[in-house]
Amino acid sequence: SVFEQLEGIDDLRLTPAGAGDPLLHPQFAEILRRIAEAGVWAVHIETDLLELSDEALAAMVDCQVDVMSIHLPAAKAETYRTIMGADGLGRVLENLKRVLGARRALPLVAPIFTKCRENLEEMEPWYDHWLRVLGSAVIVGASDYAGQIPDHAAADMSPPRRRSCGRLQSRMTVQCDGTIPSCEQA
Repeated sequence: SVFEQLEGIDDLRLTPAGAGDPLLHPQFAEILRRIAEAGVWAVHIETDLLELSDEALAAMVDCQVDVMSIHLPAAKAETYRTIMGADGLGRVLENLKRVLGARRALPLVAPIFTKCRENLEEMEPWYDHWLRVLGSAVIVGASDYAGQIPDHAAADMSPPRRRSCGRLQSRMTVQCDGTIPSCEQA
């Protein structure tokens, strides 16, 4: 029913998402085919690219996936292993070569670098390399997914926490309608 609801929307880019890598879904090729049948022509795949079956690659080519974002948060194998928990940088790069071989069907391939304490020293060389090789490179901040996983951010980027106004006991604002807010900035 989701695909039926998408039919006829002319300005839509669909990113299959959820828990896990969409390329690993056993019905990935069928899902892409159904998306294409619904008339959604702008499809974005976000992946770790650790695994890439021939069937998944063929489906992306056949269904004309136009953007692929690849989580590639390291330039060195050891850093990749530390961050991703898998010894897979070599596999990812091999799979990327396969994707680039089919690039006529994938016009934009964008690696994503998640900036964190563990990879900070690799960020600039990584960015320069991928910008030169692919013409695109994305750097994003780390997330702890609302406290569900440990925080690995390179710096605390959360907005300042609000505190009570220091003038609540010494000032009072009366608005034109007679209401008195607890703070003059409310």
